[in-house]
Amino acid sequence: MEGRLPVRPGMRAGILGLGAAGRAAARFLLREGAEIRVCDQAARAQIAPDFLDFLDKHGIGAFFGGDDAAFLDGLDLLVPAPGVPLDSPLVVEAKKRGIAIAGELALAAGRFPAPVVAVTGANGKTTVTGLIGHILKAAGKRP
Repeated sequence: MEGRLPVRPGMRAGILGLGAAGRAAARFLLREGAEIRVCDQAARAQIAPDFLDFLDKHGIGAFFGGDDAAFLDGLDLLVPAPGVPLDSPLVVEAKKRGIAIAGELALAAGRFPAPVVAVTGANGKTTVTGLIGHILKAAGKRP
C-alpha cells in the first residue's frame, strides 16, 4: 500500500519508551520479523511485569534507567513513543547517526483496509474523537 513505512524481516529496530504505544510498537515489529530492542528511562522494576515476561520470552535486549547510546548501535529504525521529546539525547544521537526515526502512526499508516482518521496530541483527544464519530454517524458512516 502507498504510504507504508517499509518494515522487513531482519530490520533492526529500537523502541524508545515502554508505555502502551511503545509496547504495541514492539509487538508489531516483532510480528513483522524485525529484530528489536527496547529502552526506557524507568528502572526495570517499574516496567509492567507482563511486558518483562514478553521481553524475556523473545530474548529482546532491553536498556533501562537512562540514555545509554549503545542502545542505538546497529539500529536501522528508532521508534520513539509519543511522550519522548524530539530533543531527547537518544533521538538527537539517532539523527546524528542517520538512523531512520518514525512514530507509531508511521508504523500503522497504510496497513488498514479502511480510511483512518487519527487524533493525536496531549489534550482534547476524547472530545475530538467523539465529535468526529458523531459527524461520521450523521453522514451515514460507521466509525
